[in-house]
Parts: sequence; C-alpha cells; structure tokens
Amino acid sequence: MKCNKNVILSTKIFSLLDQELKRVLMHFGEIFLGVLIFTHLFKRPIRDEQTMWANHMLRQSTL
Repeated sequence: MKCNKNVILSTKIFSLLDQELKRVLMHFGEIFLGVLIFTHLFKRPIRDEQTMWANHMLRQSTL
C-alpha cells in the first residue's frame, strides 16, 4: 500500500513538473519567436542605414 502511494505521489509530482516545464518552454519559445520576428522585421532598415552611413563616410573621406 505504501509503495503504491509513493508511486501515485511521484507521478503527480512528475506531471506537475511536466506541466511547469511545458509552460516555461512555451514561454521561452514565444520569446524566441518574438525576437526572431522582431530582428527579421527590423534587420533591413538598420542595414540600409548602416550602408548609407558608410557610403556617406566614404564620400566625406574622398572629398
């Protein structure tokens, strides 16, 4: 009987841990997805701005 209770208790604990782990992993997944989307959306304008700045500096140095 005692062994059975321990098994039930351990499975309950593991299921709770599993739920919490899934929640944490989903949260990290959402953050990761958000960061990916954010960087993908704002990558090009930043890069264009940097190339414009580099071209501007090159023109300044050649004058």
